[in-house]
Amino acid sequence: MEKKLLTEPTRKPTRTCSLNLSEIMTILIAFHLIGFRNFKMYYIHLEQFHSSEFRTLVSYNRFISLVKRTLVPMYFFTHSLSR
Repeated sequence: MEKKLLTEPTRKPTRTCSLNLSEIMTILIAFHLIGFRNFKMYYIHLEQFHSSEFRTLVSYNRFISLVKRTLVPMYFFTHSLSR
């Protein structure tokens, strides 16, 4: 039975983020300040008109998956503003 088991992979998947944490937070904060009703339309607007400011802009679906990385830093940022 042990011959049939899969071996441990020697290479772990490494997916690096091309956007900095500060860029992700800037996009999220700007969305709330500018007042777009729909985040997807705002992100499409960024891709079309502001790609020079964000040279390594990822796709919308990838960006949504990256947003969870900003939870703790965004909390501390907003908490520091309230003091």
